[in-house]
Amino acid sequence: MINHAKKNNCKVFVANLPEMDLLNYPIIFKNADNVIKNFFTQFPEVNYYNYRDSINYKNGVQFVLSKYDEHLNEKGHYYLAKSFSNVIINKIISDSLFIKK
Repeated sequence: MINHAKKNNCKVFVANLPEMDLLNYPIIFKNADNVIKNFFTQFPEVNYYNYRDSINYKNGVQFVLSKYDEHLNEKGHYYLAKSFSNVIINKIISDSLFIKK
């Protein structure tokens, strides 16, 4: 995918989505998040976003189905979709990413 982006002068957006039931334990993901971030940010064609950092445990509970089923509910899906679409729109506006030069 990265090679395709290089060849076609376009961008790849990568989103690291949180494990909602483990938001209260960020240390578990620290090393893995750093490896993932370091890998993707070495390529100028990749825009990497870690959404684990944008939701804390206290406000994260409003985004899950229940205490016992922490899959995203409607609010959670909306929050992530809105956040990611804002990132893409802002990148298009600021960088003109999808206009070949």
